[in-house]
Amino acid sequence: MLRMETGKDIYDEYLGGEEWREEMESCWRLFEVVVEQELFCNGLKKAGATWVRSPEGAKVLDIGFVPEVRENHEFLGVNVFARPNSVGVVFRPVEVPYEEVEQSLREDEELGPLMSQGARVVILTMEDLQNWIGFYAQVKAEGWHDMLGAKALEYSGLGRTDWAYAARFAAAADDLLVANAQVFVERGVAHIDLPSKGKIDRAFVNAQGDVVGVVMHHVRVAELKGEILEEKVLSEGVLVPGLVVRRTGESKREAYERARNLARYWRRRLGEESLEVPVVSEGQLSIWRKLGMWSEVDSAVVGSDLSTEEVIRFLYLGKSNLEPGELARMGYSLPSTGREFAGVDVVFLERGPVGERKVATIDRLLGLNLGRKKRDEEGFLALNRVSGIVIVPDEWDAKEMKSHVERIRYDLNYRTGGPDSHLLYLTRELFDRWRERGSIFADGEANGFASLRQRHEYGYGATNGGRSVGLHVWRPFPEIGGQKMAVVVDNGGDRVVNMIDWGTSFEAATPALRELTAKAPTSIGLRRQLETGELPMVLGAYDTEYILASIRKYPAILHMDSNNAVSSFLRAEIKRRVDFKDVERLVGEGNARRIYELAEQDERWWYGEREQIVSNLAISHAHVDHVGDVPFLDRRVVMWGTAETMAHLRAMTRRGKSWTNRYEYVSLVTQDKDGAAYRREYRDAYPTYWSGQRVRIGEGLAVEFSLANHSMTGMAMVGVRDEEGKGLMLYTGDVKPGNWTEKTVNRLAGEYPVIVMETTNLEDAAKPSSGVTEQMVRDTLLDRIREAGRDTVVVVAPANHLERLQSIGEVAEAVGRKVAIGPAHAELVEQMRADREMLAPLGVDGFDFWLPALGSEAALWWPTLMPDESEDELVWPQVTAPRRFQRNLFEIAMGGGMGVVDLERLSREGQEWLVVIDPYRLFRHEFGGGWFGNGLSVLHSAHFPYQGYAKRFLAENTRWVGEQKGKHLMDFEVKGMGGRVVNQPNYGTGNTGGKKRYGLHASGHATFDEMVAILDGLVGGNFNGKKLVLVHGQSPERYEQALRKRLGLDRTGDLEIVSRMDRYDPKKPVSRSGWEMKLNGY
Repeated sequence: MLRMETGKDIYDEYLGGEEWREEMESCWRLFEVVVEQELFCNGLKKAGATWVRSPEGAKVLDIGFVPEVRENHEFLGVNVFARPNSVGVVFRPVEVPYEEVEQSLREDEELGPLMSQGARVVILTMEDLQNWIGFYAQVKAEGWHDMLGAKALEYSGLGRTDWAYAARFAAAADDLLVANAQVFVERGVAHIDLPSKGKIDRAFVNAQGDVVGVVMHHVRVAELKGEILEEKVLSEGVLVPGLVVRRTGESKREAYERARNLARYWRRRLGEESLEVPVVSEGQLSIWRKLGMWSEVDSAVVGSDLSTEEVIRFLYLGKSNLEPGELARMGYSLPSTGREFAGVDVVFLERGPVGERKVATIDRLLGLNLGRKKRDEEGFLALNRVSGIVIVPDEWDAKEMKSHVERIRYDLNYRTGGPDSHLLYLTRELFDRWRERGSIFADGEANGFASLRQRHEYGYGATNGGRSVGLHVWRPFPEIGGQKMAVVVDNGGDRVVNMIDWGTSFEAATPALRELTAKAPTSIGLRRQLETGELPMVLGAYDTEYILASIRKYPAILHMDSNNAVSSFLRAEIKRRVDFKDVERLVGEGNARRIYELAEQDERWWYGEREQIVSNLAISHAHVDHVGDVPFLDRRVVMWGTAETMAHLRAMTRRGKSWTNRYEYVSLVTQDKDGAAYRREYRDAYPTYWSGQRVRIGEGLAVEFSLANHSMTGMAMVGVRDEEGKGLMLYTGDVKPGNWTEKTVNRLAGEYPVIVMETTNLEDAAKPSSGVTEQMVRDTLLDRIREAGRDTVVVVAPANHLERLQSIGEVAEAVGRKVAIGPAHAELVEQMRADREMLAPLGVDGFDFWLPALGSEAALWWPTLMPDESEDELVWPQVTAPRRFQRNLFEIAMGGGMGVVDLERLSREGQEWLVVIDPYRLFRHEFGGGWFGNGLSVLHSAHFPYQGYAKRFLAENTRWVGEQKGKHLMDFEVKGMGGRVVNQPNYGTGNTGGKKRYGLHASGHATFDEMVAILDGLVGGNFNGKKLVLVHGQSPERYEQALRKRLGLDRTGDLEIVSRMDRYDPKKPVSRSGWEMKLNGY
């Protein structure tokens, strides 16, 4: 209802005399019709506004939009007449130019300040009002308002551009032309004519000064359907002689009408029927930016008979703006076609402010069932959290599809802050199914991911958004090593397991089985490790290839025995996860049928009515007690770790001697070989690039990797967060003080309520390396090597300890010696150098230590005689039998000035070198036969020998050094044949020359005092309401007692410490499956 305020008398300030007074009366009558329209009223209601005539505070307005209860001349911005943030309306005689009216409004002392802050004014003629009335009536009659709400206003084409919008369109048109200048030149356009009366706003002109047509694609045209403006994108390229740019005060209807008139003129002039003059609008610019203007959009994969153009037209462009594609109707923005993300044909985007891009994810898209695809069967399923489409040829099999897409998907998720989304594989067959159904969604046709196994088979789309999240730890005994735990999401029965470390246990097997000569034979698969508890029986954890290998020559698999949990577990896994044909191929039809018959009961006992998927593995670092059992995991488990950790794993794979050491891939040990080698299937392994980086491991969970210091580079604390970013649990990994540790502790202070903490060092006197820093090691090495004089010097150091290698390099430079490194060190260094160079453009965190260039900055130590050169080929002495990677290292080193140091060269030049070898080298084999006339000094700069075989190994090396009349310096003494080790340096203690001797090795683990300080930092100095879980130590209960004593009862408050855990028992793997606690809701 009209409400009057005391303001200007409209009849006192009219333009055009009595004629305008009559026209003004007509405008008022028409406006009173407009305000009865539902769409107009909704715009006011949504803003909580009403309208008044000649409002106080802006008297120049004919209509003002104000609050229902108005104070202090307030105005409200509303979305009416297709013009958001409008504070009012001014009626305009058609004879008065729009620009003049707008300028006068901006100069008005009352209204000007409002408009400078973004307020807008609708300027209407009587014809505009008549058009709006017709439009509102048609929208109501045809139901567009019910379908689109306020968005229906965009279909009027009546909204007029103000001067700012007109300037923006002109600038955008010029930017577009400049960006494509070279293409225009190639098509015969010498320059662009700027607008002049009666001509195209931007005309394409050749060198002779004539207007010429250029073939352009994705041109949008429009025509009125009653009072609704229908716009569509032409399906083919058309000749374009220039562009129309919307002018100040011009509506879209008028711009298109101008373009149609110009097109008719130039069709006659150039004799071309297929000619159009595009209108530069937001929509046209967006289409050209995303789809291009010179050709249709082809798919990224050459050879596919489905184009990206077809897909975009079906999903988005549709027939017109009145009949758009399904995703456009749902409000998704016209997608990118993959130019930002190599290999992706369509990336889904959410609408946002101009210039803002946000990748969207869509659920329940109808996708290919790769399980059936493997069997050449047709099948479809529903996929969740899909962020894009990759078009693939129909003839590709499932393996080719996954291999092609896996890196593309990672790049997309990495660059958009993921990974929290998946890519859909689109074939012509699937696209035709979409078109037949008229929908890309799976409702009514697919199983909607009812099967957790089916989701995981696809490779992407398994969701972890569940009802409860818990922590599970598998630990047969408290020990330093064998770290195996997981965050488990229970979706009301179905379980998704996300592992954190999967390390080799040093204590699960008996001492006899831990000897070097008692390693589990590879021919029996996983049976030995499952029987001893080295590998816990976790459903879905181990690759089916190794499950199959475990049933060969295993008579117990054919008999039901309640005391044999291993055979029952293997049968249950076979029944649930392995095709009958694969079992039949291995053991014969009769035995296969027997296994499946017995497995009916086993499957019910192990699985019940639920499913379980092992989905991800987060790796803290690459020491074997944290990753040693990773090679046995299912190939579909996605591995995550820092960039340095992934480089370590690649190097470990290359050094590995059997399928039990292959971290990068699964060896197909039960299938036909490729020559002499097993065929391979590579795992999905993704690095993180910066400290604190979070990766999504499913719907509702993210893992955060934060670098910390340790004797293994790339070590990261692993945090688990929920979908809102709230911390659930932090695992410290193996940690010691240092710059990365300090940064991480400060950043994560108070973030996590549950901390899983390592407890390696309790009593500082237990290990001579406890509390020793790397600087102390450098000082000790320097002193001892200087004292060695002209001795041949050998330094024993862990191959993966890059910080120690840097210390040795610094000492070598200080004493004037050169460094020669053994093959184990050299292989890791080469791998790390390659990864560092590849990742350098990303500014990756880590890679902080010396990585010498082989051959030029460090020589390669080659223990036996070098090969002879014959006809440009290397002829190797048979005793060396080098492996492929060793040959490569040799060739790299020979290309540098330092070259290779073998036993002959070392015998001649012993006083010039520091030879660095790893701890598991027998000196008798490594240096036997060499001449050490100037003396021999061996410095054992490595960890304490925990295992019995390691003690005996060290004792044998000590014996050999003694035979050479040399010195074998260690932080401990080995007595006899290795039966006893004394924790006391065998090179003297106390002070020499006023300088204290420190030690040859620094522990990678914090002392008890240091660990308390780290813990205090992680909880932010507040222990109340926190839970501490103690792992990775031999005496967690004693550690708890020491903590309680150190912290004091008053300070700990509600701190709950877990040191006693239910143990995993391989004899009762279901009832005694390890320790669990709930995380969400804690």
